Amino acid sequence: MLEFITEKCTDLLLQVNSPVSQHFETDYSKDSQSLYQRFIFIKSIIGSDEFQEAVHRIVSAPVTKWSETVEEKDIRNARRFTNANIKEILKGGKRTTVPPSHYLRGYGIETLPERITSIRKTDSVDTPENRFIKHALENFLKFCSDINKKAKEFKHTRLENESELLIRELENQLHHSVFKIFPDQLP
Repeated sequence: MLEFITEKCTDLLLQVNSPVSQHFETDYSKDSQSLYQRFIFIKSIIGSDEFQEAVHRIVSAPVTKWSETVEEKDIRNARRFTNANIKEILKGGKRTTVPPSHYLRGYGIETLPERITSIRKTDSVDTPENRFIKHALENFLKFCSDINKKAKEFKHTRLENESELLIRELENQLHHSVFKIFPDQLP
């Protein structure tokens, strides 16, 4: 009987002040008819164990990439020399004289540059994949915040409590250090 009522009167069952709580299968070929239907759909996604596990997996092992930082370094602190560094040793600017007893004088090098270019590689979580996850979580948070405002406006305490619970959950996920490293906006 509930299946029949659900098919024929979905809007009636999904009213905010309805005393009935129902589980439905999602029909992805149709758009939802009400804001509350959208909220329930988002709640079913965010409240699922799969969603929690997915977010946990993302924050515990985010997608990373190597980013290169170019910096000028004192030649005495250089560790590895690239072909470009060798050229800098021979042709670089602002040079210092090599002491007369230094072994490089035997190779015809009388001066060395004070600084050379060094490339340092660092691991970065600022990737399109991680930015997309942050963007999705922020959109869910904004939607739940809008629902919460409407619930307060119309004095629907049940909806207000449900939305506050989701808001806290999403804020906790967004406070993870992975999502704080890169800028708030997508490029």
